[in-house]
Order: sequence, then structure tokens, then C-alpha cells
Amino acid sequence: MAVLQHIHRDSEWIFREMARITKQYIITIEDEHGLTWRHFPRNYKTIFGKLNVVQVEQMNCKHIKGLSKNFMARVFKKRT
Repeated sequence: MAVLQHIHRDSEWIFREMARITKQYIITIEDEHGLTWRHFPRNYKTIFGKLNVVQVEQMNCKHIKGLSKNFMARVFKKRT
């Protein structure tokens, strides 16, 4: 949770590698909008959608204590 948002844009190859090595599912819970010197907001549905991984579930995390409306939980399933 809240790890991928810290990956610098120069290291986005990591998403391709995640899609390659996953057996079935990838779950993300990330701040997709906050922007600071150490946060790189992204839409993970778009990123993984281009990598043969389809989103099967999403939820805004605003109702979870400690998380803001910027946090999205997403479940992706690898296409076979």
C-alpha cells in the first residue's frame, strides 16, 4: 500500500515487470492524485491496462480512516 506512488517516472519499467511476473492478481492501494517531490500520481488502471492486465475491481478509499479521497484501491487480473 502506498509504495508505487513513490516510484520515480524514470523507473516506470517496474510496472511492466510486475505485469510480467504476476501469476494472477495485482492489488494497488495508492494516492493517485497527490503531488509532492516524492509522490508521482498515476492512474494504475491505464498503466496496467496497457500491459495485458485488466482491472476487475476498484474502490475509493475515502471512507477508510487515515486515507483521503485521493486513494484508490484497484484489483487487476492478468489476462490468460
